[in-house]
Amino acid sequence: MEYLFVYGTLLSTFPENPFRLFLEKNTQFVGEAFTYGKLFLVDYYPGLIPNNHHENHKVFGEIVNFNGSLDILAYLDEYEDFNSNDISNSLYIRELKECFLLENNKSFNCHTYIYNKNVDNLKFLTNGRFILR
Repeated sequence: MEYLFVYGTLLSTFPENPFRLFLEKNTQFVGEAFTYGKLFLVDYYPGLIPNNHHENHKVFGEIVNFNGSLDILAYLDEYEDFNSNDISNSLYIRELKECFLLENNKSFNCHTYIYNKNVDNLKFLTNGRFILR
C-alpha cells in the first residue's frame, strides 16, 4: 500500500476538478493529517516547503492510500508539473515525507509534492491550511 499527502487543490473539500475526482475514485481516505513544513500561497494553489520538527511549523491536509499503481502517480505528476527527468524545471518535486494523522499522531511515509521554486515573494500561510476564498 502506498500513501499520498494532499494539502491543496486535491483536498476532498476543494471544489470539484478532474484531478481531484480522479483521486477520489482511485484512492481511499485515511484521515486528516499534518506534516512539518511551511505553506505558501503560490497563486490559486499552495506550495509546501519542508522543515524539521524543531521549527514547529505544520502544514495540514489529508492522507489517502492507493495500491501503489505508478499510473496514479504519473497522472498526479502531470497535474503537479513534476518531471523526474527535469527536476530543475519542475514546479513541484515528489518526495516521501513523514506525515501524521491528527486523530492519533500515527505516522505514514507519504508521497508529497514539494514546491520547487523560490518563495521569497510569496505569502506565508501561517496557519498551515489552504482554504479557497
